[in-house]
Amino acid sequence: MEIVAIIGCFIMVALPILFVLALVMAITRKSKAWTAGAIALGVLGVIAVVVLLVYAGKQAASKMAEMSQPRAFVTTDGLVEITAPGTWTAHDFDNEAATLQIGNLIGVQYLLVISESKREFPPEFGIEEYAEVVSGQMREVVEGSVESELLPMEINGLTAFRQELEGDVEGTSIAYLNTFIDGKEHFHQVLTWTLRDQKERHFPVFRETADSFREISDGGE
Repeated sequence: MEIVAIIGCFIMVALPILFVLALVMAITRKSKAWTAGAIALGVLGVIAVVVLLVYAGKQAASKMAEMSQPRAFVTTDGLVEITAPGTWTAHDFDNEAATLQIGNLIGVQYLLVISESKREFPPEFGIEEYAEVVSGQMREVVEGSVESELLPMEINGLTAFRQELEGDVEGTSIAYLNTFIDGKEHFHQVLTWTLRDQKERHFPVFRETADSFREISDGGE
């Protein structure tokens, strides 16, 4: 592709120069040969432009098709795999507890994965209790929070709960869609958020992405 681009740039620069030179020579010398040469260069220039435009269009279409394909992301601890839109990339949202931080900054779509070992909690502590605790922690940092009930569900064979939470964070109105998943040896949080006025557009994507959650390791030795 780099070679084609270099050749294309050379042609786009050289042909106009040669065409102008041939045209000047044809006018000043009134030469049929130079006139024919100018016409030929003009035709070649038009053809080159058409070819380059077609090539550029195909490359753009190929890139768009590539970006539209979902991408698999694996957490830094190797426990979890999430499949997200192809337009999402890895980022640093300054969350030290997160093992995966991805999203689309232009689209205002963000996702974190946080995993905690069940050994850090009492034996009777279940995923619903875990979801309630995390939800309570989030209420403390989201001003004027409004939340839905915890919705029970199953994600790839694992028990899970999902909740919507809306409110203000540092003066910005945010809408969260959070999923809490009961793994083999860990409790997992899949936290997604966007601007409050864009939730209707982005929540379907968040749901599909969170539903792709898959444990690929139990974290055991």
